[in-house]
Amino acid sequence: MPAGEPDLLAAQRRLQRALLDARDPGPEIGWLVTGSSALSPAQRFAVFRRTHRRRLFTRMRELHPALIQLLGREVFDAFVVDHVRANPARSYRLSRFDAEFVDHLARTRPDAHLPRERRDPTVEMVIDLARFERLHNEVLDGPGTENDVPARGLVDLPEEDWATTRATPAPGLRLFHAGFTVHEYLTAVRQGGGHVPPRARPVFLALTRRDLLVRVHELTAEAHRVLTALLHRVVLAEALRDVDRDLARAWLRDWVDQGFLVTPAPGPVAGARRVAVPEPS
Repeated sequence: MPAGEPDLLAAQRRLQRALLDARDPGPEIGWLVTGSSALSPAQRFAVFRRTHRRRLFTRMRELHPALIQLLGREVFDAFVVDHVRANPARSYRLSRFDAEFVDHLARTRPDAHLPRERRDPTVEMVIDLARFERLHNEVLDGPGTENDVPARGLVDLPEEDWATTRATPAPGLRLFHAGFTVHEYLTAVRQGGGHVPPRARPVFLALTRRDLLVRVHELTAEAHRVLTALLHRVVLAEALRDVDRDLARAWLRDWVDQGFLVTPAPGPVAGARRVAVPEPS
């Protein structure tokens, strides 16, 4: 080990840099890896690096089958390599690495400097698909709705009680908004298709997990807005303020049946006020 770096942390950092560097290491690799009767330090390190990358790439490919189908494995692998070089893993959890991978794609898009209306829609499609696969994996690994108690009381709750009632979304409920039919594309890929890219149209989705399967439900833009408000614990009266009452009750009934809403939290809301709900991004 060269002078000035005697500690274990420094050695780990040097080994990490060598693992992520596309170039072959120089003679200094002998400071980090010992040789054997059959292999030199550089040869042993090469085996370790190939194994490390093979495992990482295999797992990332499992997480993004649709993105691979759309881009091709070579391009997908190149994106993963670029992410690994720019953002070395800081956690043993692959889910965090994958989340950072999706963020990296968005951050390094070639048209990031342009106004939104002038950006390449093909790049937008790729990022939407990456985001959706990431969320799909998160829901799959998250809590299911099998043991949740549906909030049946919300369906016939008198309207005068809406001002003092909050609905409780299921813990695994996630909402998603994209400009392309990425959910249909992922389904097609999993069924052996996916030869036609996602279509350009706004999609608003709710994702849950039941019986170890991710359920994807397409919503209207207005229903997505209301569910977003409920996720932010806005009272029913405020979340449904501009919605036709028959339609509002139909939504509540459907969302209870789908397991989106599990336990109402009735009671007076001290200092109840209008809450700003973020628009879909």
